[in-house]
Amino acid sequence: MDMSFANQPLAAEWFVKRIDKQVAKLKLKAMGVIIDRLTMQQRNYLSSWEQGT
Repeated sequence: MDMSFANQPLAAEWFVKRIDKQVAKLKLKAMGVIIDRLTMQQRNYLSSWEQGT
């Protein structure tokens, strides 16, 4: 029973985040904004950072 109580807020959090992301995408689309993707070079650069600077 404790797992069901733990899973309920986690599921609610996931659902809210998903809806928030969808609303943001629709808003940007309505404004004519195109979301681009990172290039492989940008991904490599971002993954090369260690914790801290």
